[in-house]
Amino acid sequence: MGTRHITQVRYGDEIRVSQYGQWDGYPSGQGLTAFRFLKSEDNVQNLRDNLANTYVPTEDTLQEMIKPYLDGTMEGFMTMESGEKWSNDFPSLSRDTGAEILSLIANAKGLVPLALDLEFVNDALWCEGAYVIDLDADTFTSYWSRHWREDDDKQGEWVFEVTLTFEEIRQMSEDDYLAKFESVEIDA
Repeated sequence: MGTRHITQVRYGDEIRVSQYGQWDGYPSGQGLTAFRFLKSEDNVQNLRDNLANTYVPTEDTLQEMIKPYLDGTMEGFMTMESGEKWSNDFPSLSRDTGAEILSLIANAKGLVPLALDLEFVNDALWCEGAYVIDLDADTFTSYWSRHWREDDDKQGEWVFEVTLTFEEIRQMSEDDYLAKFESVEIDA
């Protein structure tokens, strides 16, 4: 399901990863993907180590990377087939990757290009979830669901904000994590 979200990694007092995701942004989807990744100390250490291998391509470099995927059918656009090939060849730049970006970086053997989307998390209409890994504080914060009613003075604010330390994550079950998102009654 198209539930847009963002996965971010903070390290060295800056946002090093800010991956837009198009699909399954629910805590039970991308939230669990990040949660499972963070259960392993090795995963976390590999992520820290491999962040040095990430880079944001310049606009010119990105356009050169995209050129082979444009077949000319619609100027400036990929077809479904070429878009799928793009996602397979450059998963770190794909909207389909979501929180899997964490494993992709942690397991990378070379350079990893990133699309650093720093603004989407502020889009109160379309950004339905945010999953923030802070490698300086060893915490994982999950933001889910926004107040949406126009007459609500909290409109646009997150309904759920759950922060866990990596140590807490290693001690809890997936069900315990998901239960954190059932503790607030949402006004319809």
